[in-house]
Amino acid sequence: MSVKEIMRKKARDLEAFTPELADFTVEEIKKTLGLDRVAKLSFNENPWGPFPTAVEAIKKAAFSLNLYPDAVAKELRQALADLYGLPANFFVLSNGADEMIALLAQTFLDEGDEVVIPFPTFGQYFSSVTLMGAKPVKVGLKDYKIDLESVYNAITERTKMVILCNPNNPTGTIITGDEVKSFIRDVPEDVLVVIDEAYAEYVEDFKFISGTKLVQEINNNIIVVRTFSKIYALAAARVGYGVAKPEIIEAINKVRPPFNVNVLGQVGALNSLFDKESVERIKNYTMKAKRELYHFLDKLGISYVPSETNFVLIDTGKDCVEVFEFLAREGVIVRTADVWGLPTHIRLTIGSPEDMEFFYRTFKKLYE
Repeated sequence: MSVKEIMRKKARDLEAFTPELADFTVEEIKKTLGLDRVAKLSFNENPWGPFPTAVEAIKKAAFSLNLYPDAVAKELRQALADLYGLPANFFVLSNGADEMIALLAQTFLDEGDEVVIPFPTFGQYFSSVTLMGAKPVKVGLKDYKIDLESVYNAITERTKMVILCNPNNPTGTIITGDEVKSFIRDVPEDVLVVIDEAYAEYVEDFKFISGTKLVQEINNNIIVVRTFSKIYALAAARVGYGVAKPEIIEAINKVRPPFNVNVLGQVGALNSLFDKESVERIKNYTMKAKRELYHFLDKLGISYVPSETNFVLIDTGKDCVEVFEFLAREGVIVRTADVWGLPTHIRLTIGSPEDMEFFYRTFKKLYE
């Protein structure tokens, strides 16, 4: 008997994550390409590194790696509760936002359920849903934005969940607070609305309202997914969390493995959470760098989608794979958007000033 025959049926056709060049570490990319200088602008990582207070706390915590961490992350959950003004039992921690998405699928989805997902968006939603035997129902964007009317119209009696990425990856666009409120009030109460806010700390638009402000206000099933991987610069520590009413949190905890968030991640997150000065500094730099990028692209006559995140979706007007290969040979790594059905687009992370200048010099060569 082959391994495939004894695999879970819904897992057989899933693709294993096979890292490509854009997924490699900087050192791996340098070695692969034989380059001394590489600007990795493909993963939406914070270029400034973790906050100093987090680094010091992680160093101290390393001496206790022989001990299991707090299985329910009480201290971190209480800190999140203090930050958001919610009770601690509204929070559950996960091994990055990716695990939270997987836990939601494992907790709530049965064979044959439907999950409405605007597309293009973050790919983890589809694999988690499919693995549980549920059916992802794709709804196209409108002018690169999530069209909530179309999402609502896609809901059927078999719909168990709706997943909204806000701001959306890879477009960087948002759904406004009023739009979210109106949508949630219309959605049947037995449909779980998942709002993935991985990039929320970068949002400038005052019309944006976090779903964390709605979990107590609106009598529907809402869960907000957040992460410490982006503006808090703890991508390698793998800390995500969900915010929802206690009955939803209790359900997730029945599925969540104990000790799923390691001690280094817990203390790193705890010591990053209230560093408002660092968060504001990074947000301000990102805003400024995006405006410089827009100016650069406008001068070249290249179109792009104005973004509320730390990345920008750019229409190069050329085959995005060829653009990627050209930039990579020069040492600039971006993300191609062909996987999202956008064959001429790339997604560019806002990097350090040096990396952005490197991108500008290299990208211009495509149009000379």
